[in-house]
Amino acid sequence: MFKGVLFDLDGVITDTAEFHYRAWKKLGDEIGIPFDRSFNEQLKGVSREDSLTLLLAHGKKEEQFSKTEFLELAKRKNDYYLEMIQSITPKDVFPGILELLKDLRANNVKISLASASKNGPFLLAKMGLESYFDAIADPADFMIAAFIGNILVIGNEAGSVEDDMIVDMVFINVGTDHIFIFSTLHPQIVVPDDVRFRHQFLQA
Repeated sequence: MFKGVLFDLDGVITDTAEFHYRAWKKLGDEIGIPFDRSFNEQLKGVSREDSLTLLLAHGKKEEQFSKTEFLELAKRKNDYYLEMIQSITPKDVFPGILELLKDLRANNVKISLASASKNGPFLLAKMGLESYFDAIADPADFMIAAFIGNILVIGNEAGSVEDDMIVDMVFINVGTDHIFIFSTLHPQIVVPDDVRFRHQFLQA
């Protein structure tokens, strides 16, 4: 039996992709770089700083901003995004996620958020899910980390995950059309997005 589950955030617990798109588009418009949904696809799962680098390259403006200005642009985009997601509530949690979290808790499975998003703690708080998580990894706190899809895998750095638990864990991530489950106990599982996960299903 696995001992821990690492969740990605966007596309798994909720969907903030539209807010990211609007925030990047607003910034792009301000600095004179055309931004559409097609280019936005290149930024999904990419860190804020790396996304900004891609945006500036897309507009051929890589050399027009100093390091200080670059950081200011990244902050401005995040400020737009944070303003936009103020409206998120527990109603925005995907169907089945709350039931799964409760089920995992009832079976004494450790739960961690391992998203590449730096706004993970804020979003969990807005959705009322913080109490279900034993640990929330902040990508800014780690110099070295590995990724499975968009999931930040940092072993016991995540908090309540012990050394031997990394071999008994399930990673839940999202693809374009399906949810991907990477289990260290079983081969990769791919299931439709509308599946209702239960503890027994993840053990299968």
